[in-house]
Amino acid sequence: MSNRSNDMKAARAEAAALLGLDAEHLSPADNLRVDLVTSLRAAIDHAAATVIDGGNADLGRLITAVDTLVKLLPERRDPEHHVTGASARERLLKIVQAAIAAEDAEASELSRPIAAVQT
Repeated sequence: MSNRSNDMKAARAEAAALLGLDAEHLSPADNLRVDLVTSLRAAIDHAAATVIDGGNADLGRLITAVDTLVKLLPERRDPEHHVTGASARERLLKIVQAAIAAEDAEASELSRPIAAVQT
């Protein structure tokens, strides 16, 4: 395979991964989405390279390409913020334990004799 063919295959695989798809098993509609994402990435990369090289890029087209690409990509969910029944119970337990510990600390401080506090 030529370098250009390898580059295109790698770009399509990256686009499929960004879309959460298997690059080897795409439906016709998925192929179109992958092609569109690949093209948008190439346009964005070209505009960025032009700016870095001191050239002028059409910022309106760049912004439109970026906005379009972002809308096509699935929303990434941070696993740390993904709430399941177990994780919600675990968080709630930690909050309750912290509240109980704070109340115990406050109660023990209030129960100390006032004379001990003044000395």
